[in-house]
Amino acid sequence: MFAFRFAVVALVAALAVRADDAKPQKPVKPPPPQERHPVREVAPVAAAIDREIDRRLADAKVPASPAADDAEFLRRVYLDLAGRIPTWERAAAFLDSPDPEQRTKLIDELLASLDFGQHQADLWRPLLAPHDPSNTKPQVDRFGPWLAGELNRNRGWDKVAADMLGFTGDVKEKPESTFLMANAMGAQPKADLLAGATGKVFLGVQLQCAECHDHPFAPWKQTDFWGIAAFFGKLRNTGVKGPPYVLTEDPDPKPLEVKNGGIERPAMRAGGSIVIPSAGGNKGAGQVVPAKLLGDKAQTLDDSTSFRPNLVEWLTSRDNPYFARAFVNRTWAQLCGRGLVHPVDSMHEKNPASHPEILDFLAKEFVESEFDIKHLFRCICTSHAYQRTSRPTPGNERDIVLLSKMAVKPVGPEALYDSLLVVFGGSKSLPAGKPNGNKPGVKPVGTKPGGPALSPRDEFVNQFRGQGEADSQEFAHGIPQFLRRMNGEVFNANAPIVERLVHEDANADRAIETLYLATLTRRPSTEERAILAKYITSRPTPAEGYTGVLWVLLNSGEFVLNR
Repeated sequence: MFAFRFAVVALVAALAVRADDAKPQKPVKPPPPQERHPVREVAPVAAAIDREIDRRLADAKVPASPAADDAEFLRRVYLDLAGRIPTWERAAAFLDSPDPEQRTKLIDELLASLDFGQHQADLWRPLLAPHDPSNTKPQVDRFGPWLAGELNRNRGWDKVAADMLGFTGDVKEKPESTFLMANAMGAQPKADLLAGATGKVFLGVQLQCAECHDHPFAPWKQTDFWGIAAFFGKLRNTGVKGPPYVLTEDPDPKPLEVKNGGIERPAMRAGGSIVIPSAGGNKGAGQVVPAKLLGDKAQTLDDSTSFRPNLVEWLTSRDNPYFARAFVNRTWAQLCGRGLVHPVDSMHEKNPASHPEILDFLAKEFVESEFDIKHLFRCICTSHAYQRTSRPTPGNERDIVLLSKMAVKPVGPEALYDSLLVVFGGSKSLPAGKPNGNKPGVKPVGTKPGGPALSPRDEFVNQFRGQGEADSQEFAHGIPQFLRRMNGEVFNANAPIVERLVHEDANADRAIETLYLATLTRRPSTEERAILAKYITSRPTPAEGYTGVLWVLLNSGEFVLNR
């Protein structure tokens, strides 16, 4: 036991230095037909990104780190685009391939996989429909699979946003209603919650900070917030006493405040104006605010028609100064660890972008491609900036803004769980449309007979996400999460990869290399091989030795980081 502990300590130390420096599968379901977008060249866009970054680095006299090796790139792009690590066989094939175009081909392969949409849905769901901690009853997730399907079809972001914001009809039949219903109280959509969420998610602005008074640090006025809220002023759910829930708009807005389902709604006036309510300490309580788009003049709306189409048309238009930039900025933050504008939901003139030319250029490209999400990912991932190593070089150790090196990012809980499935089961793809994100053959954990259940994936994600909705770029793992990793059933289960190595009578050197490829997507260093070979020979059986190695690798800091 002492020898094992010594080996663990020695290997973890070696892994820390490295991180600082440096069963047959079922046929995979083919991706759905892709939405047609204008054909746009990728290379000129990637080159433009690199020119601007290189210019800024030269001006600041900050050196750039070299390109990532194939192992670092492979693990990074898998986690960023597929939300999991590759199988060890895929890793070995990529690292041994002489094809000079294999990085470009891999980007295309991952963008075409079903894993892409699932991973993006995992990242966007907490933004579009945050988890309600007061609701402890497990729910069947229809929204995640719907969003994953839309992204895998590569529908334009403008169309996806329009479906969510402009939805009308039976909530049960349409998962795209989730955004509206997530910003509700007592099943009644609230104009103030929807205004704040719309600003944050689709426009990249903290509009909710201007709900009670003018924003203290940004140019947003209280009238800006309530001007957006007015477009949601007529929205209501007709299912006051329970299902079926049907979202519609009042054909004739009441001139006085009304209550639906016990939830107070702001008063509406003729022409689409809204009355700032007194609740919440609003300084402008009682003021009548006309519907107003950001940066635009007040509008007079037709009371006999729906209000939201006016907002949706403006928000998703090619000329909107916020919509495309907000999506580009969030995508850049997801891939590069920090937004061009930081924080990503504080886009205004007093908080300029680190590289305004890149933000402007990519936003224009996104619009010209008709909001082609995969084209945007392809352009960024093809750039030299994205493919740089995360290891610092003398002179850029402290840089976190100029993109002289790739940021080290935490692996999110969904990606961590899916990566564990790859290690233990060789799972290559998530099934589309499974409630609760269940994996094939995984029995959900029930809470009440006959009721909805949390899948093991959901329970794992909830445990690792912790309290609230943590920033995806922040490392939120603490002692409880690490103890769960070290002692949890998943990490201590019999691993097919170990059984395979024993069955094939693999020698220690081959076993060590295979386990590294399966977990860290790289081959071990000479020092690491020596430490582990000594440990394996000290164990009573090869199986025990290989299991110990696997346990150490899974519990290393390198496994939970995306470099």
